[in-house]
Amino acid sequence: MYLPKPMVEPFMAYLHRSIDASEQATKTVNELDELVETGFRGSEVELVQSMLAELSKIEKDTDNMQIALRATLRTLEKDLPPVDVMFLYKILDWTGDLADAAEKVGSRLQLMLAK
Repeated sequence: MYLPKPMVEPFMAYLHRSIDASEQATKTVNELDELVETGFRGSEVELVQSMLAELSKIEKDTDNMQIALRATLRTLEKDLPPVDVMFLYKILDWTGDLADAAEKVGSRLQLMLAK
């Protein structure tokens, strides 16, 4: 199985953006100890909220990239083996799941800030 040539560059950008989401979630979680020290108040809360907003933006980017990749794959389906197409769609889903999981971490942290 291989990635069709028209999808290679957009897929790599999609993959890197999904990894960016995980890295942003990690940075946000690493600020948790600072939040505890400040009692979930002050400038630290604002910093974490801006980090969470960036995480949300990254995840939205990955959603849009996935939509574009799926559209590209849809146009290429007729020229590819059906099993390869099925697995390519799964790979797109799994890569998107990485960003989705990172956003869930951010959402849980945001709930902690709200309380």
